[in-house]
Amino acid sequence: MGKEELKEFDTEAEAIEWIVEKVDDTCVDNQRFAFQYDTKAIAEYEKQKENGCCGYADEVVLVGGVLANVGCNYGH
Repeated sequence: MGKEELKEFDTEAEAIEWIVEKVDDTCVDNQRFAFQYDTKAIAEYEKQKENGCCGYADEVVLVGGVLANVGCNYGH
């Protein structure tokens, strides 16, 4: 099985826009982003994930060459 390449973006906003489009749901909330090196941001990211709609999508991406998590919750 081959290793999947990470999506790359120039900005946080581009990464968030991509994850929302990927989810393609009319009820999206809790859009979130955190660079993986930022432990405080990752902790806040996880809190947001727990407090959103029932469905969720999270991906690891590169933003400006730096590993980051991007995600959102969706559904009702």
